[in-house]
Amino acid sequence: MRINREYKDRLFKFIFQEKENLLQLYNALNKTTYDNPEDLEVVTLGDIIYMRMKNDISFILDYQMNLFEHQSTDNPNMPLRGLLYFARQYEKYVGKNEYNLYTSKLLSIPTPQYVVFYNGNSWTGERKILKLSDSFANQKIRGCMELEVLQLNINYGHNKEMMENCKLLGEYAAFISKVKAYSKSMVIEEAVDLAVKDCIKQGILKEMLISHQAEVKDMILTEYDEEKTMRLFQKEYEEEAAEKIAKVKEEAAREIAKAREVAQEEAAREIAKVKEEAAREIDKLKQELQQANGGIQTD
Repeated sequence: MRINREYKDRLFKFIFQEKENLLQLYNALNKTTYDNPEDLEVVTLGDIIYMRMKNDISFILDYQMNLFEHQSTDNPNMPLRGLLYFARQYEKYVGKNEYNLYTSKLLSIPTPQYVVFYNGNSWTGERKILKLSDSFANQKIRGCMELEVLQLNINYGHNKEMMENCKLLGEYAAFISKVKAYSKSMVIEEAVDLAVKDCIKQGILKEMLISHQAEVKDMILTEYDEEKTMRLFQKEYEEEAAEKIAKVKEEAAREIAKAREVAQEEAAREIAKVKEEAAREIDKLKQELQQANGGIQTD
């Protein structure tokens, strides 16, 4: 399924799609010191909208194929998404390099790395590894493949070392933190405006906020609206599921009661049958006893 609809970039991607910024993030994550942004080959898939991956940045650096994605929800299915994404990427890579998959020579491909930068509210850890194998239906046997996703919490105050080594990431976290804090006491539009003003005054993302203030506000509001819509859908789904569960329980209770009535009726018939057979057997034994007594003669 492919949807030909343009989605606006999210703020995270808007910031780090610039090679210089992306290299800074990569170095902070991997504790490396690459200094030439042109060594980055951006290979983000442009037709992956059907997977709702509009926060992703994919690039190759030093024979490593990286997929960076921003998420505001704690999603255990990221490894499966990554599998589909990397399959497309490697298909493109093989075609671009004109690899012959039937050769007896071992082909070299970039090493994959998938990192999710999370700033939602439901998970409060620092980092965790999500595994594709956790999705396998049969956990009794070992699958033939694995894909691991590193999920990092980039809410303000988390993963401080990485934030310090990537100034932009730290400032992004600070800005989002202000938006969240202000939105608790005012409408989201006002919260974004106030956060923008505060950050410009404090030198947080100052250049970007001054140059792209309208775009930043639009991106934040779009993200907020999507999250709000998803929460409403989730609530409706939960309510609908609860109604279905209640109906299933009600129907099951009726069937159980019906089965009990049938069982009681069958038990009553069986008891009556046993009693009737026992009565016949007793009568038969009494008759035999009478006959036996009648045949006894006394002197």
